[in-house]
Parts: sequence; C-alpha cells; structure tokens
Amino acid sequence: MTAYRHLFGPVLSRRFGRSLGVDLQTGVPKRCTLDCRFCQLGPTPATSVRRVADVPIEDVLAELEAWRQTGATTDFITLSGNGEPTLHPAFGRVLDWVREHTAFRSLLLSNGTLFTDPAVRRDAARADVVKVSLHAWDADSFRQIVRPHPSLDFEAILDAYRKFRSEYAGILVVEVFILAGFNDTVAAADRIAARLRPVAPDHIQLNVLARPPADASAATVPPALLSELAQRFTPAAELPGTPTPLPPWPPAAAEQADALAALVARHPADLDALTRTLGFAAAPAALRPLVQRLAAAARVGVRWQEGRLHVGPPPPPAAVPPLILGSGSARRQRLFREAGLRFETLEVAAQEIQDHADPVGTVVHNARAKHAACRALRPDGVLITADTLVWLDGRLIGKPADRAEAARFLRGFAGRTQTVFTAVAFSRPGDAGPTLRIVASLVHFRELDEAAITAYLDSNATLDRAGGYDIDENGDKLIAGYDGSYTNIVGIPMECVLDWLRHHAPECLA
Repeated sequence: MTAYRHLFGPVLSRRFGRSLGVDLQTGVPKRCTLDCRFCQLGPTPATSVRRVADVPIEDVLAELEAWRQTGATTDFITLSGNGEPTLHPAFGRVLDWVREHTAFRSLLLSNGTLFTDPAVRRDAARADVVKVSLHAWDADSFRQIVRPHPSLDFEAILDAYRKFRSEYAGILVVEVFILAGFNDTVAAADRIAARLRPVAPDHIQLNVLARPPADASAATVPPALLSELAQRFTPAAELPGTPTPLPPWPPAAAEQADALAALVARHPADLDALTRTLGFAAAPAALRPLVQRLAAAARVGVRWQEGRLHVGPPPPPAAVPPLILGSGSARRQRLFREAGLRFETLEVAAQEIQDHADPVGTVVHNARAKHAACRALRPDGVLITADTLVWLDGRLIGKPADRAEAARFLRGFAGRTQTVFTAVAFSRPGDAGPTLRIVASLVHFRELDEAAITAYLDSNATLDRAGGYDIDENGDKLIAGYDGSYTNIVGIPMECVLDWLRHHAPECLA
C-alpha cells in the first residue's frame, strides 16, 4: 500500500462503504470551529473560524492523481481528516477534481458551522453528498455539547442550512450525535427534529460514541433508547452502522447529460417530469445524481420548491468586482503580475505625514489616506493600497534628492540594520472602512567602502527608491541578509496580500 501525506484509506465507512479520505490539514494541530465533547480526534487546541490553506491544494491534487493512476477503486472520495475541511479555502477545488477526473462520488463531511458564508455553501454544493451536523436545538444546548468558537451563531447556522437545501441538488445528510445527559431524551430529540424539518434533509443519521472521546466524561446511550429516538425524526433517523441508501451510481452517460442541459435551458421542469421525458421513469432516482453533477459544473440551475426539485437554465455568472491596486509603483505592479493577479491601477494624491517618532503610525495614516482617496474614485472594486518607509536610528529615510544624498544614505547604512515598515489597507465594495495589516522586515547591510558605493550607484538607477537602493537590483552587493518578508522590502508584502484575498475576495484569485 502506497503511503500518502494527504490521503488515507480507502477505509470501510459505517455509512458510505469504501471511502478514500482527503485530509486538508496534514501536519498541523487539529483545527476546527468546534470543540465537541464526543470528538474522536481529541480536544481542539483552540477553536477557529479563520480559513487558512494549511496545505498547498496542488499537493493534494497531485496525490489524488497518483492514486487514480494506480487503478484503485472506492465508493467515495471524502473530505474529512484532522479537523473541519471547510476551513481550507480551496476545498471546492478537490470536489471539482473528483467530478472532472474520476467516476467516483464525492463526499463532504462537515460540521456545517461555516455554511453561513455564501462562498462555503457555493463550494460545498460541488459535492455529490454533503453531511452536516445538528446535535442541539438552541444556542445554549449548542454551546454545551459542541463548545463552539464564540463568533458562531446557532440560529444563523440553521438559516444557512435552509439556504443550502434550497440551492443543492445532491444528497444532504444531517448527523445528530446523541450524548448521554445532554440530548438523550425524547423531549430533546423532538426539539432537534422540529429544527430540522424546515431543512428537509434526505437522511438523518444518529451517532453515538464508538471511540475514546475528547471529553473523558462523555457517555453513550443504550441501543433501545437510540431506536426510540430515531422514530422522532422526519424522515426516521438511521441508526449507527446502518448503510445510508443512496441513488444508483454512476450517473448517466455524457449524451444524456447534454440532452438534459439542452432541454432545461429552454424548458425548465421538475425532476419527476424530467425522468419521464428522458426515459428514466423506471428508475427516477438515477437522474438526481446527474442533475447534481450538472449543477456543480454550472451547466444547470436548481431550486427546491414545495418539496420538489426544479431544474432550469444555469444561473448567470456572478459579477466579479475588479481588483484595484491604488499605487503607481512599478515594483508593486510587478509583484502583483508575478502572483498571477489581474488588476487595475489607480494613482492618487493624498495628504501624507512623516512622524519620525512613530513609523507604524505614519504608514497606517498614509495607507488609509491613499485608500480613502482611491475609494472615492472607485467604489466598485476590491481595493488595495499601501505605504512603505525605511526607518533607521529613529528617523524615516525617504528617496534621495540626488546622487550625492544617495551616497550619504548608503554610507550611513554600512554595517547596520534598518527596518522596512509597510501598512496595507484592504476593502471590498460596500465595506465601512479598510482592514489594515502592518508588516516589518529587517535589512542587514554589508560593510561598504566608497568604491562599493560608487560602483553600485553607477550601475543601478535607484534614486526613486527609499534609501537610494533596491534589493532586487544587485542588492547582494549591499545587503548581507534580511529577516521577514522579502516582497515587503521590494514594495509590498505579497504573503499578506494573497492571504487577505483568499479569505475575503477569493474571486479575485480565479
């Protein structure tokens, strides 16, 4: 058996047959939005709702391709693993890969808490089967059982489930974990069942402890009670170890997919009518996986209405706001291009300050001032502005007035360390104000004699650079090393820029 870093199994799932697991948090401590008392992975060190690419998604896809090349088979390729998979901002790319490159179903095992984010719902809808969780009936029971991140709102999560159901053609499963002393009464089951009815899941699964839990005091319930509780749900809940019945697989052939997409583009219809029209009347459940795959690929649109799945033309593509770099700096523009970003530039005059005693306050004020001036001209875009300065011996170092001042700067830098501060301001259309991030890098200079300074200034046009030098232009002649972000020293900290875009404007990365 080949050992993979991000894949595990296939393992025999109690619910879904053979399942190849995909772990999007490999090599880091467990990250989750919840600290569930019953979790088999142990306690969550610190709950988080921050979506971070813990592993490069290209590495995950490369392993999946290597696995596919072996000719191995499975029933599902499942996003699960060491924590909550939707915390990875690119989890939808894995689901796309499964649909486009394999004949297997995709399964998302999520606790559902991040479905309040439309981007998470959009990406989750690419899965053939989605499992979310509901173990509580109100905010208080939610806090007691799963110990959520403080920002999570129970009612908002339930509302997100209802929205997801209305837009999702695949199989929606809700897991209810029954924990002795918390939600193991008929009254508690009735309350949870009542909250689930508007969600209208295809399946409800009851679960109990099968492995050591995060909370050593957590206890299971007897099978007879579990069977009684299962009947309180609509549909009746499935008991642990019971395989979940699913529509036939694989989906219909390519020509049937094309015929369905062409038909509903001109004549929307519900699923029952489509099964008769396309000759699926003998096995109507077989058409739903095909509809789901077409919806995930944006070839059709879907909507649940009064318990019936309606299929129509694909929704219009969402308008992507332009990415605007509020800077005329050629270096910043080059860094954006090298990162593969499509962007516009906007250069404005703003009221800037220079406070030698407060370099951080200076860059923050200037980045904000530039941002306000740019936003007034471009209310429609995702806007990024920045201000960078060099600080040494309690003084700000600006651009040299001439070659003589550039030489004086470099003499003063010789053998010493300076700090490069940058404040970056970000906002989306409609934001009340920009988000600020501040980055500092250290630049360590070599000992420089007059010959080295003269040679550098002779061969590099750097009078328009703060300090009279550029780390990218023969910087090794002047600089012994640096600490922190290299791109910050060049002009703008791209690690910071890309991280903000991933979490707040991922459409600008497409």
